[in-house]
Amino acid sequence: MRTGRPEARLRAFFFLRAFLAFALLLFAVGLAGYGLVVRPVLDRHATRIAADLFPRAGACDESELRTRVASLAGMKMEAPGTSSSWSLLPFDSMLAEQVLARIGAPVVAESSLSRLALTFPCGKTRITLSFDRSEMLGAVPNLAFSFWIAALLCGALALAALLSRSLSGPLRKLAFHLRETPLGGEMQSAPDTGIAELNRLAEEIDSLRGRAAGAVAARSALLMGLSHDLRRPLARLRLVLDTVAEPTKDDLVELRADTRELQDALDEFMRAANAMASPVAIDGGMEGWLRLQRAYADPRLTFHGEQRACPPLNTAALVRVASNLIDNALRHTDGPVRVTWSEGGSWRLCVEDRGPGPGANAFRPFCSGNPGDGKHAGLGLALVTVLCEHNGWRLDHGPLPQGGWHFCVEGK
Repeated sequence: MRTGRPEARLRAFFFLRAFLAFALLLFAVGLAGYGLVVRPVLDRHATRIAADLFPRAGACDESELRTRVASLAGMKMEAPGTSSSWSLLPFDSMLAEQVLARIGAPVVAESSLSRLALTFPCGKTRITLSFDRSEMLGAVPNLAFSFWIAALLCGALALAALLSRSLSGPLRKLAFHLRETPLGGEMQSAPDTGIAELNRLAEEIDSLRGRAAGAVAARSALLMGLSHDLRRPLARLRLVLDTVAEPTKDDLVELRADTRELQDALDEFMRAANAMASPVAIDGGMEGWLRLQRAYADPRLTFHGEQRACPPLNTAALVRVASNLIDNALRHTDGPVRVTWSEGGSWRLCVEDRGPGPGANAFRPFCSGNPGDGKHAGLGLALVTVLCEHNGWRLDHGPLPQGGWHFCVEGK
């Protein structure tokens, strides 16, 4: 069921989450790399510069400082200026701390994108040292940082696009396969998507479509059989009404039999249609089991098993399936009929009798239910198959070890 929330395409849904995940991952890796590698290197470089400028700790000689600044590349002395509002970059803060540790006097650092200025007292004057980043570090930190951010975003975008494409491609292939295979048409094997889970999903979808196609074919056969079976008693009724002026007692008996045959066929279809249209009930299992026990008083029939839980299911469909199986057993066998109910991971209802079992065509509508029986067996087993398919239940049948036959319906 769709909710009121806006829907997103799978590719966009996966792309956004993959991008955020990779961006966070790269940011965490970059942060760890900075803390473990880059910061120690910058700190050692700042310590070396401070030691070159002030070889004697705790002292600051202006003339000696000028000589050393002149010998070092990327540095010069300027007149003291005003402090900038820029926040200090990591290297600037490290160098200011190292200079403070060497001279023991307060140091004011001024950062910009291309330079660093350190202002501090030296003797009786205040000196400002200006550092050119590209010459001092061999690189421009702001450009390097910008490149790192851009590379991080581009890498996350590229990885997210690649992963979203690798997922949406097999799904588009699977969707194309489903659109190109009409319901009831010849089933083509699903294409190999290269992903085991999607291949299994395709197999499950094809299996479901096969079941749906079988259900459509069964319904078509039922409708055609109903039309054929109704035509014969209707033709007899019309023949009697058109040719017999004063019907005899035998004619009335025949008319009643034909009318009853029409009514039975229509009732069978109406009960099946009602069962298919009924909703799933929370306590449908218990209600259906109790309803079956109240509906039958035949001494040959026994019920075994108690419900410990109430599985939600279609009560009308369960009662119709079980009734058709029970009626079929009572009609075609003379011995006892046993109905059992069991629960575990799923529920299971079984009908056991002492008969030889159904014929090869028993599940086809309007075909014989017993080998060698030329009369049709009605619609019971055919409608059982349709109702089980409609509700997703499994129908099994086979011989019993001690003789006889069993039908079992199982659901979750």
